[in-house]
Amino acid sequence: MNAIVSVDLNWGIGKLGNLLQRVPEDMAFFKTMTIGHVVIMGRETMQSLPRQEPLKDRVNLVLSRSLPRHQPEGTEPGFCVCSSIEDVLKELARCDKDYRGLKKFVIGGEAIYREFLPYCHTAYVTKFARAYDADRYFPNLDEDLAWRLAEESGARYHNGLEFRFATYRRQP
Repeated sequence: MNAIVSVDLNWGIGKLGNLLQRVPEDMAFFKTMTIGHVVIMGRETMQSLPRQEPLKDRVNLVLSRSLPRHQPEGTEPGFCVCSSIEDVLKELARCDKDYRGLKKFVIGGEAIYREFLPYCHTAYVTKFARAYDADRYFPNLDEDLAWRLAEESGARYHNGLEFRFATYRRQP
């Protein structure tokens, strides 16, 4: 399983249910990495999607204890709602059986990242060289001895904002 996330200097990921910034190259990276695969998200992340529609050309799993199982009422077809981590893991096993070769990506929010990070072996992190006023955070992998920085791109810029694409791997 993989995590994919954009963080600021303090590992902030969001504020009031929104991303801290939208950078086209980062959004394209997210799409390229996840398209054709499985994405795992929480209810708030699902509700933050445009028109609350599932991400196209992906298997969309939602972990929520408050939404009805399987497809939430009022949403487009395509969400599979699971009420526990165990249900998500069962659904992932079904995906392995039905759709061999699909990668799994945890896409947020904060609580979902924390719950599933122990199951992840790789984290794709877009690191922005700016601190924002965030209210949601991703665990700081630079301070976690279980993770190591495997590779990092050179600096990239969007409207003067520096960012880098980093890949972290869980230590064996």
